[in-house]
Amino acid sequence: MIKFVPWVIILLLLMTAAWLWRERENAKAEAARAQEAVTLAAKGQIVERPVEQDMLENEIASLEVENLDLRVAIQKAKQAAPDAKVTQVEHAQIAPTIVTAAPEVATPSTRCVVSDGDKLELKIDQVELQTKAGNIVLVGSASAWRTDPPPAEQLVTGKFEQSTTTISGIDTIPKKLPGWGYGVAGFVGNKGWAPGLTVSAPPLTIFGYEFDVNLAAGIGTLGVIGSASILMRP
Repeated sequence: MIKFVPWVIILLLLMTAAWLWRERENAKAEAARAQEAVTLAAKGQIVERPVEQDMLENEIASLEVENLDLRVAIQKAKQAAPDAKVTQVEHAQIAPTIVTAAPEVATPSTRCVVSDGDKLELKIDQVELQTKAGNIVLVGSASAWRTDPPPAEQLVTGKFEQSTTTISGIDTIPKKLPGWGYGVAGFVGNKGWAPGLTVSAPPLTIFGYEFDVNLAAGIGTLGVIGSASILMRP
């Protein structure tokens, strides 16, 4: 048993080194992403702000209180796809725009909703939901407001129309799920070594965790030898 201790220590050191390297690379990637976000924002670009799921739900709840059309659209989407989860929330608003050529009033009794010098704003609320199968569902609403002279008045509002709204994106769903894997294996011990073959079963997902089952067997100066392992990915 003592003879195998050096090999166990070496294996643990290699695993630790691999973990530390991965953590360092992840930290470098996150720092680069954060720095790029600051740079883009400084250049006047709108950059997505990563948040946790509970914060996203809070944003949705706040928007639904203020926006009836959006609340109705989200409810309809969840009825159509009960397993869909919100993955993105967008609230866009153009800067106040001054009316410079309002239509002339035809008669004194005709009321014009905007006049020269009025300020108008356009607000857009958009929510993306993703189903378990990977489809993206887009819902949203837009509204136009006259904000000056006060008080602010909503001129028109409505939810996105399915027949005239499109959404396109890069397909991130794998075309083919992983299948059986085959390869070579090597066994090393104090009494020799043994080459062999290894086989990996298709990944199995249980309670949100992915499991890989690997089997290997070899023959050599160690004799006939085999191994089995289970790898879990959160």
